[in-house]
Amino acid sequence: MSDATPENQSNGGEIREDAYVYALEQLIKGTKPRDIRVSLIDAGYPPKQVEQIIQYATNYRKQHANDVPVGETKGGGQLIVGGLGVWMLNFFIRNFLQTVRIGGAIPSLIMLGIDILGLVLVIMGIIRVIRRNRAMKQ
Repeated sequence: MSDATPENQSNGGEIREDAYVYALEQLIKGTKPRDIRVSLIDAGYPPKQVEQIIQYATNYRKQHANDVPVGETKGGGQLIVGGLGVWMLNFFIRNFLQTVRIGGAIPSLIMLGIDILGLVLVIMGIIRVIRRNRAMKQ
C-alpha cells in the first residue's frame, strides 16, 4: 500500500482517495475486510477512518456488483459445459473404438486421461461458480 500512508493525507483529516481505491481493489482481489482493516491501521489511519473507508468500499462494491469484477471467478459455466462436452466426446470415441473392436492398453489409457480432464474441468467450473457466489454475497 504505497499511497495510502498517513503522510499522504491532507491536513484537514480528510481521507485521500487512494485509501478508498486501495480498499476496493483489495476487496475485489478477495482480501477479507478484517485484513484490509489491519493494513490501513498499520498505515496509520485511525480506526474511525478505517471503518469509513471499509464501509464505503463495501457499499460501492455491492452497488456496482455487475460492473466490478470479482477476481478469478468468470468462466465457471463455460468450464462445466466444456467438461461435460469432453465427457460426451469421450463417450462417442469409446463407443466407436468398441464398435470397430480396437482394444488394448493405449486406447484405454487415453480414454481414462480424457475422463480425468473432463472431471477436472467440471470441478474447476463448480469451484469458480461457488467462489463467484460467495464474492457476490460479501
